[in-house]
Amino acid sequence: MRFATFLPPTIDVDVDRASSYDLAPHGRAAVVAEAFGDDLLIDLELGARAIGRSAPSDMLGIIEGGDEVLDIARELVRRAPTGRLGDQPVGDGEVSVAFDLVELLAPLPRPASLRDFYAYEKHVRRGFAKRGEDIPQPWFELPAYYKGNHRSILGPETTIPWPRFTEELDYELELAMIVGRRGRDLTADEAADHIFGYTLMNDMSARDLQRKEMQVRLGPSKSKDFATVLGPVIVSADELDVSDIRVVARIDGEVVTDSRTDDMRWSFAQMLAYVSQGEDVFPGDVYGSGTVSNGCGLEHGRMLQPGETIELEAEGIGVLRNRIGERPA
Repeated sequence: MRFATFLPPTIDVDVDRASSYDLAPHGRAAVVAEAFGDDLLIDLELGARAIGRSAPSDMLGIIEGGDEVLDIARELVRRAPTGRLGDQPVGDGEVSVAFDLVELLAPLPRPASLRDFYAYEKHVRRGFAKRGEDIPQPWFELPAYYKGNHRSILGPETTIPWPRFTEELDYELELAMIVGRRGRDLTADEAADHIFGYTLMNDMSARDLQRKEMQVRLGPSKSKDFATVLGPVIVSADELDVSDIRVVARIDGEVVTDSRTDDMRWSFAQMLAYVSQGEDVFPGDVYGSGTVSNGCGLEHGRMLQPGETIELEAEGIGVLRNRIGERPA
């Protein structure tokens, strides 16, 4: 199944100027269904009500609802091609609406937490080679990560503001995993059952500031915390194997990354199991995979410029598209 968070047409908000976190109270969780040859968004709360059931209105609530809510989503997807959702006709504009008639927000506008890993070996190897170093042995022994800012989440089609503190703005093409269930001290096999689904992630980076931060040996912070982009949808874990899919990035239509995810040293299940040792993991936690091979300007030498459009695409997930804002005066 595919899930999205959308902005109802009745809400008049300038999406280009506001983060998904700010808009989250107005966003509605939906499941994507196919009906009459078109993709349709079915509002999960209203759709559940139409068939005599109950479901939350926001994506975090959907994830926390577990199997009971997922069963409702499956039932709505099953009924959509029949033209009726209980007493509601399909495509009525309230309970269900055409995918292209609404503004999408980040599918999970308010993650419970945000971690970003470093899982793709080709990317890691190139990064250390640029510094004249080999990959350190601990990288092969544990899935290292840093913690990001879960309150600076942007969604599809929004403008990414250019921070005042950087001259070198870069994208990073990543996958992201969303935790579905609370757990602690999990094995990798157990952790696999705690994964809700996957989406695309653009880990925006201020490279000039990042170079300074990394010299302090605490990892990146301000150079990453200003914007993380998620979307366009979440694909449930039972419908997508992310171990080997094609991923592409385009800047103003020009392909700058064309890669695959088959060199992942650490699986998402292993990442989740590692984090869960000695601490709880929670529904709505988001884990970035780290950058895919050749998946950023730092690798191929093409930094972003004001006014450009950056598109990330992954098989089975779709296209995450954003415009880069102008440099502040």
